[in-house]
Amino acid sequence: MAAGRSKPDAAVVGELANSIDAMLSDNPTNAFLWLTKFWLPIQQSDNAAVDFNLLRTSYLLGPNEVWIALRRNPLALSLFAQMPDDLASRSIVEFAGLVRSGLYSDAASILAGPGLPIGQRLLDGLARVDEVSRYRFARVLEANDVQGLTIPGIKEFGVKE
Repeated sequence: MAAGRSKPDAAVVGELANSIDAMLSDNPTNAFLWLTKFWLPIQQSDNAAVDFNLLRTSYLLGPNEVWIALRRNPLALSLFAQMPDDLASRSIVEFAGLVRSGLYSDAASILAGPGLPIGQRLLDGLARVDEVSRYRFARVLEANDVQGLTIPGIKEFGVKE
């Protein structure tokens, strides 16, 4: 699910799709498999029809699995403009969860990458994250030279005190 990779071979994609379906029939509560089923058509074509119900299922079955969120959140944010409102909100909450969990570098990479177009909305979603986590995240953003955004309750970062 890493960004920037070349499109996979159609035969490989077909085999993977069949494997995912078989695994889901045996393990229908696996949030990662649902995420992979959502991701696969996007890899096949830039014009693929996106089935957001697959993403929704991944969120429902694995709402707090960090290892999945680190893959799901950048993918979801890359499609933010197309997402239904419930999933758009869920992706913002998930981003806040990454910050709350102390994954500051990962969250900063997501913010500076697929999250950049909605960067301030993501940061506004941190309002309920504890102040220490918001401050630490601000320091990581400052170290990465991310500027022009504000974190609720934290003085403007990007300006040396």
